[in-house]
Amino acid sequence: MFKKILPEDLYLSVLDSYKPSEEDLWRGKVAPDRPARYLSGNEVIDAAVDLLHRNRHQTCDFYAARLGIPLRDLNGFYRVMTGMNFEMWRDRYLVLMTKELLEKTKMSSSEISAWMKFSAVNGFARWFSRLAGRQPIEWRRGWRGNDPRAKYHFDD
Repeated sequence: MFKKILPEDLYLSVLDSYKPSEEDLWRGKVAPDRPARYLSGNEVIDAAVDLLHRNRHQTCDFYAARLGIPLRDLNGFYRVMTGMNFEMWRDRYLVLMTKELLEKTKMSSSEISAWMKFSAVNGFARWFSRLAGRQPIEWRRGWRGNDPRAKYHFDD
């Protein structure tokens, strides 16, 4: 049996100011020659993370075409490697991006919506509240806590 690859294990900051920690470099989570890229040990997942950072919220068909894998096979691969289909994995990763932007920037919901490539702010707010359990503005006000891991926790 092997460890499932979760978005939280591979999450890479979307902020320009991100510098990998010594621990990340030491554990091999980040390639020393390419410090802006986390490594999962799997080429498909690494390529998908790169595409997520460049293209953000797109359809699963879009990502499957870019990876050169039929969507059915991509979903099956992700189900085996991560325990969830690609859409669920993609959404969890994108929610981590959104939470970081809400936490560490002063971008408005409409600016984050545009940056995440949503066509409408309402769609972005519904998507975020469905996955995170709160509206973006509520999450921004309520994330403050003592446990930094709690803000990135997902109820499975």
